[in-house]
Amino acid sequence: MPNSIPKICGGSLEPVLDAISYILKEKVHLEVTTMIMENFHTPEMIGFLGKNLKELGVQVWHLSRFFPCYRFSFGKPTSEAYLLEMLGQARLSAIPYIYGGNSSREDATYCPSCDTCLMTSHSYDKKSIQAIENGCCVHCGSAIYGVFS
Repeated sequence: MPNSIPKICGGSLEPVLDAISYILKEKVHLEVTTMIMENFHTPEMIGFLGKNLKELGVQVWHLSRFFPCYRFSFGKPTSEAYLLEMLGQARLSAIPYIYGGNSSREDATYCPSCDTCLMTSHSYDKKSIQAIENGCCVHCGSAIYGVFS
């Protein structure tokens, strides 16, 4: 990973990946979120991170738009267009569930096997769950990662 990460947050990637690995080995539900900064993240960075997350077994990855605020009041908000570009790069990782956050984009969930719309939103409203029964897609029977109770 490029050396620029510590310049922003003062940390390093390795302990984060170690923690993700530990959590996944414990069979705990995990969703990873990356705040996308338009003048900082590159397609190569997202590709590198996606490869590492996939190798660890991450199933859900949220890429969220950055908005300047408080101690990070520099820069400009991440545009919808840039988020879309980074989502395209992230999908190359083959992580099955990738979402854009802090966005006006649709947040529906689709079956990674048959592309059936499973949930219309992430509002945690049981009415939004349309095609998941007993943790499986009602159309093709594939197991769907998540907690739906």
